[in-house]
Amino acid sequence: MKYVKPVQSIVDIILEKSPYDIEVVTTFEDSRETLSCIVHRLGTDKFGLLSVNVDGLSDDINCFSFNGKLYDYCRAEGFSKQQMVEDESFENRVLTTVSADEFIKMFTSGE
Repeated sequence: MKYVKPVQSIVDIILEKSPYDIEVVTTFEDSRETLSCIVHRLGTDKFGLLSVNVDGLSDDINCFSFNGKLYDYCRAEGFSKQQMVEDESFENRVLTTVSADEFIKMFTSGE
């Protein structure tokens, strides 16, 4: 799958530098260049989302870490996806904005 340049650049760095098995999943198929993807470090609960053109954000690339355990808990308790992302009580812990460097490190280092 071909992604827009900012997304593709980070995916390439992660796939090149990571000593771990990494899965990259397209979020929305596009006949041209795809705008976003999910990155997963297999065998762990490390997930992230790379995207461009995110409403309310102005960076060329937007990187997010995803807390799957908190998401599962929220879903089991009946919270909507919008509540999980916007509700102040979760303090933006389900989907958290991180820098591109932090995102890359999440998938390439032993932490």
